[in-house]
Amino acid sequence: MKVRLGELIDSAARSTGVDYTLLACIVYKESEGNIWAHRYEPAFYNDRIEPLSREMLSGYVPPHLPNLATEKRNRAFSFGLCQILGETARSKLHFNHDNLSELFDPELNLLMGGTLLALLDADYKWIPDPKEREKAVVKRYNGKGEAARVYQEGVFRIRDSEIWQTILDITV
Repeated sequence: MKVRLGELIDSAARSTGVDYTLLACIVYKESEGNIWAHRYEPAFYNDRIEPLSREMLSGYVPPHLPNLATEKRNRAFSFGLCQILGETARSKLHFNHDNLSELFDPELNLLMGGTLLALLDADYKWIPDPKEREKAVVKRYNGKGEAARVYQEGVFRIRDSEIWQTILDITV
C-alpha cells in the first residue's frame, strides 16, 4: 500500500515526540525523500570499524553471521530517508535485526531517525533554551566539528525556505 511520506513523518514524529518539521527537514537534507538513499563512509570504516574483532563491536551483533566483514562494512553505511549509520543503529538505537539493509524500510527508518533525535534531545536537556538545544541536537545528528556545523546551518536553511514541504507528497 502506497502512503504519503508526510504521513509517515507525522506518525514517526508523534511516536518519538520530536518536532514534525525538524524531522521533515532532516529527511530533506539527508535524502530528499529517496527511500533508497545510501552512503558509505570509508574513513569511518577504516578508523573505527575495520580494526575491531567481533567481540569489540558495539551493540547487537547477529549471532549467525556468515561474514563478519560484511557486517562491519555495513556499519559504515548510512541507510534510507534519515541516513541512519549502521553503527549508530547497532550501538545507540539497539537495532537488533540481522540485516542492516532493513533500515531502507521508510517507516522503520523514520522511527529510527525520530528516536535518534529524541535521544540527542535528552542528552542536551542541560541546555535550557529550546532553540539552542535544537541547534545542538541537529549538529550532533550529523557528528562533530566543522562539517556538523555546516550541516546544522543547512538544515535550518531548509526549514526557513520551506523547501522541505516538497517531499511530503512523495508516495512510498
